Amino acid sequence: MTDKSDGLGARLEQMLSANLDRGALLREMERLSQEPAFGTFASLWAPALYERDASFFEAFLLKRLESRHANTIRILLPLAEAAGQDTLFMGLYRKVADQDTWNGELLALARSTQPEEQVLRAVQRREMSQRWFTLYEDVALALYRRQPERLAAFIRQHVRRGWGYGHESYRHLRAEVKQQGDEELSWALFRELAEPGEWEHSVAELLFDKVPAEAVVAELRKRHSTHLWEANTGILGIFVERYGHVVLPYIEENLNWIARRSGERMLDAAEKLGDEDLYWRIFFKAGDPAKWNKALREVLERPLSDAALLLEVQRRMPPAQRWSWWRMEKDVALRFYRRNAEMFRPYLERFLYEPDESLFGEAERVGDEEMLDFLSFWGLRQVAGLIWRAYPSPSLQRWWKPDEKLQKQVEHLGKLLTDRFDRLCAESPATYVQHAANILSRFEAFEVWSFGRNLDHNPAFAYLYRQHRDAWLQSSDGIRELLESTNIYVQIFGLDILGEGGVDAAERVVENLVLLRALLLGRARRSTKRLALRCLEQAARQSAAAAARVLPLLEEALHFQGKRAIDERLMVTFVRLRHAQSAQPLA
Repeated sequence: MTDKSDGLGARLEQMLSANLDRGALLREMERLSQEPAFGTFASLWAPALYERDASFFEAFLLKRLESRHANTIRILLPLAEAAGQDTLFMGLYRKVADQDTWNGELLALARSTQPEEQVLRAVQRREMSQRWFTLYEDVALALYRRQPERLAAFIRQHVRRGWGYGHESYRHLRAEVKQQGDEELSWALFRELAEPGEWEHSVAELLFDKVPAEAVVAELRKRHSTHLWEANTGILGIFVERYGHVVLPYIEENLNWIARRSGERMLDAAEKLGDEDLYWRIFFKAGDPAKWNKALREVLERPLSDAALLLEVQRRMPPAQRWSWWRMEKDVALRFYRRNAEMFRPYLERFLYEPDESLFGEAERVGDEEMLDFLSFWGLRQVAGLIWRAYPSPSLQRWWKPDEKLQKQVEHLGKLLTDRFDRLCAESPATYVQHAANILSRFEAFEVWSFGRNLDHNPAFAYLYRQHRDAWLQSSDGIRELLESTNIYVQIFGLDILGEGGVDAAERVVENLVLLRALLLGRARRSTKRLALRCLEQAARQSAAAAARVLPLLEEALHFQGKRAIDERLMVTFVRLRHAQSAQPLA
């Protein structure tokens, strides 16, 4: 390593002393910079490149000089600053500056006898907001006194309430700014530095002064603390009571923080105001599912028509969210279903996560197969969630043992679902496939269960996967529903059925060539693509007509390659099928 390093140093000296033009020198330096020891010679190449042409080699210096080259960088910094090379100075300065040194330099600039413009530019070069540096109070005060108007923005950017610096309050700076009548900076410092009690006092003064409605939101925003989460925001409830909707923009902007400590107070204020819409807008920031279900029970008790009840329910529905913790409890769901199944179905499907057996029985009693499909899907999910504790894998049995109670629950729920599947199939195999496909189509794209464990322990899942495959093969719509699923496991289910071969399977394959082509050429795993290829090959062997449709697809797919391509298998299958086709030409 030492020999290599010595050799690199000699090459660098030779390169730097050679009479190369700038472009050739830069190319050689880029090549040498790939060697591990290059950085250790920064004191050799960095000053030389700077001296040669600082502007031309600026990008190289910024890229290759690091914080470990602090001594070399500190040699270059005064040169770059004196030459007005601001980009180079700022880039290198941020690599080596520390908070104490930075504050010391700024204090020296504030007290220096340099011209004002020169001081201003020097301060601006040391802008460090990206590094989250904080001005000490004496430094901020000195800068402000030096150039109040021109350095106010710099001070506002770098004064932060922090810990460990001994300058949390900045009371002298704030007093000076206020004395100067600098309202903009004064309020900016207030928003960043005000303690919880100071914020509460300032907001209370607005109430005492009876600020006009058209100005209250602007005044609240002017005082808005960046540390609002620390404050007792209950006082804002009085603003809601006094100003109503007028103050709502500010409340909603900050409701996540306000609700953490003052949610109940805000709800009480909205309730006293008698504004239902305002109440529920606040509720879904400050309330919880238990209170929500209680409110739904209360509205169900009212003597309302279905249309009036629907309006009240719509008002009480949470806003759409990707992940929602608003879950309707089983008894509430059953009451809504019994009240008007068709009207309230969208809300049940959106907020019901663990369907109750009584709701399943009610849907069966009235013959509501659409609702039963939804409940069957959630029943599958429910059982899938139970089998981890009911039948823990060998690796998990070190943590817990099989739970016989949960095993009985799995069996009970499984029988509830499989009895329904048997009933549907007895009515007609096509009816069974229609509803089974509807259930499986509800799987989301990346919803992954343990496939093997569900086949072993989830009776309903195993039934869907293993039973009545002939019925699936006779259903064009059912197979297409499986192959069009966004969930790869559902697609694999369809491929597995088609892979059994036969006349019906060949017909379904030909009907779905576009979907199978997409699987072959997409980002599916190679094992999945092999399943699709197997289906195509078996269909092509079933009849010459099928082969005539399949072979062009395979020939086209041969030209696509990638990490997940199976072009070699495709070629073998294509050649094999072409040979079989030539041996048995079309009649």
